Amino acid sequence: MSLAILCPGQGAQHSAMFDVVAGVPEAEAVIAAADGVLGTPARNLLAGGSDIYRNRLAQPLICAAILARWQALQHDLPEPDLVLGYSVGEVAAHAIAGTFGMTDCLRLAARRAELMDDASPPGGGLIAILGMGHRQIRELCTVTRVEIAIANAAAHFVVGGPADSLDAAAEMARSRGARVIRLNVEAPAHTALLRGAVEAFRTELVKVTLRPARVPVLAGIDGHVVRDSVDAAASLAAQIAQTVNWSRCIAHAVEMGVTVFFELGPGDALARIVRETFPSAEARSLDEFRTLSGAIDRIRRALAHS
Repeated sequence: MSLAILCPGQGAQHSAMFDVVAGVPEAEAVIAAADGVLGTPARNLLAGGSDIYRNRLAQPLICAAILARWQALQHDLPEPDLVLGYSVGEVAAHAIAGTFGMTDCLRLAARRAELMDDASPPGGGLIAILGMGHRQIRELCTVTRVEIAIANAAAHFVVGGPADSLDAAAEMARSRGARVIRLNVEAPAHTALLRGAVEAFRTELVKVTLRPARVPVLAGIDGHVVRDSVDAAASLAAQIAQTVNWSRCIAHAVEMGVTVFFELGPGDALARIVRETFPSAEARSLDEFRTLSGAIDRIRRALAHS
């Protein structure tokens, strides 16, 4: 096993994220499907600026970008051995693996966002904290009443909660020398505050034709290999209100023999986390390259030498 595809979540979307696949027929088909789901041209939304960070637009747009990029690349890369998705990227990961179709993925992403917004308290969100270990983060959560939303690495966590709790958590983290980043995400994803959306999203998932995955997918909640369609629906629903253990997902992928990680983007945050945690692994993002061909050549060479 060598190649793992990484599908990112929200936060790194940008106005040019479809540019790298412009004119590729398979990618344009994805973007056209996104137009239909969104009810307006996706490219027009990207040109509109800050609205692309609104949950109800961000999640289907992120999935559209991931799938469009994969459609443009897949015929020139070996079949991946594993697919991993971060937050809403896990929905796109299952589409890449064949659990459900492209249009179903986009519709599910849009519905997921709606359900999360409906369950979210006003002003809720996420902050990243870098430079505090797990024990310190647990103490911070107890004191400020936030929750660990994502565990990225030994000293890199994302916490979620209502606005006042996030402000208190940020102040406490800075007082202890940590770096704090407010994320462009409107809901306290992956915390118990969104448990009202879990069963509703599971119901949406079981309405879709779920097929056995062609490629193994790791569940974000604990890194296990998703066994079947029942497991896929359960794990995708559960992660809305449960911590995403991304560090465990990456560690399990390495244990399974992955040596090359390729993030479809937008952004390169997932590839950076892999490089920082496992320096011997080759981890790159499409957004690091100017062209599709440049990325394809780099990944092929990395696989040849892995």
